[in-house]
Amino acid sequence: MNRTAVKCFKGYAQVGMRFNNEVFYTLPDYYHTRLFTCLCCGTILCADQEDLDYSGISFDATVGSRNCPECSSPLAKTITPYPQSFRLEDGTIGHFEPSRQIPDDKDSLTVEFWDLYS
Repeated sequence: MNRTAVKCFKGYAQVGMRFNNEVFYTLPDYYHTRLFTCLCCGTILCADQEDLDYSGISFDATVGSRNCPECSSPLAKTITPYPQSFRLEDGTIGHFEPSRQIPDDKDSLTVEFWDLYS
């Protein structure tokens, strides 16, 4: 698996009494990239929607044949959509739903994530 640059936005989630937990999110309808996470270690992975649609290999088959590049856990058991679910350093699982309002493009940033289809 290789890393790839993804245009995304930064958000902040509350998990219990912990505020300002930084999360990243994409606008899949706008940028065509989806984010996922390994709930075992918290690593963030990405997949381009066109790769998902046109690879000829189902998403389940792709993750079923891969391990997390950080902790080596089988992704078939640990992967979930991000930032809807994410793992904090202490192992707590948090949840975040991005606003439906499209942020200004000047607020975007580029972050590198592990690419599931590379």
